Amino acid sequence: MSFSRAAACLLMTVLAACSGSKPEREASAPPPAPKEPGIPVDKIEEIEGWIRFKGWNDAAAQKVDVVAGPKEVKISSGPNVFGVPAADYRANAKENWGEIQLGARLTIPNPPQSAGTVLYDKNTLPTRTAERCKGKSTVNLPVWNGCGPVACDGSGEVIGVACGGWTPENAPK
Repeated sequence: MSFSRAAACLLMTVLAACSGSKPEREASAPPPAPKEPGIPVDKIEEIEGWIRFKGWNDAAAQKVDVVAGPKEVKISSGPNVFGVPAADYRANAKENWGEIQLGARLTIPNPPQSAGTVLYDKNTLPTRTAERCKGKSTVNLPVWNGCGPVACDGSGEVIGVACGGWTPENAPK
């Protein structure tokens, strides 16, 4: 009986191999989408509720002027200028960064000038704009390597970081 079982198993294996059609080829996966260009996190990024400007000790070499007063800190790079309450700005020379707190209220004396390719987080910025800007658009002030804070037009509330610079009229939607 054990010979019959072995023969039956062998016969079934041979029949299955001979009568079976070729396995269908697996559908090839579509090629991955090209990676969206991102904000240069080696220069600027959002960290724990703050926008961090990395390499801040080199601000003068980057032609960025930082004037800290008792109530306000003014940051400018060419035509791009903004002020932020002193309480919403901090810097660490030892760790070589400067930061602006999300939610801070910027004063923006001049319309921002563009400075290169527009880059922003397409998952975060539209949601924050809708939630925080009360129907208004945004501005981006590229003061640090072409990047800087994004603020609601009108209120000046900082809602994120982006690159490229824009006015309310040409802000990404």
